[in-house]
Amino acid sequence: MSLGNKMINIGDSTWYSPDFRTVLEDHMTYLRNHPDTQVQVVDASALIKYRFDMFSLFFFYRAEAYTHWVIMRMNEYNSPTEDFSNMGSYIYPSTKILGQILQHYRSQMRPRGS
Repeated sequence: MSLGNKMINIGDSTWYSPDFRTVLEDHMTYLRNHPDTQVQVVDASALIKYRFDMFSLFFFYRAEAYTHWVIMRMNEYNSPTEDFSNMGSYIYPSTKILGQILQHYRSQMRPRGS
């Protein structure tokens, strides 16, 4: 396996911008209640292995890197290093819905008259 195949795709930088994260925060209720939102049951051994490293837990369950912050916030955590040892499951959004929010955000950010 080549090194390129082992690299993690973290997604577009917009996912990490403070302005877009504010937009995502504004959509938390929508994301939590959306019919495409799913539940991931967390194995007790994974909780022990990844304690205080929430993003590694999300990688373990194959969540895309750009979704980690959103998943954390959907589950009402503020930091990936919080103690989440009582988390028996977590909810995660549809990447399609996240993509729609990103597309709408980008369309609103275009200069007027473009």
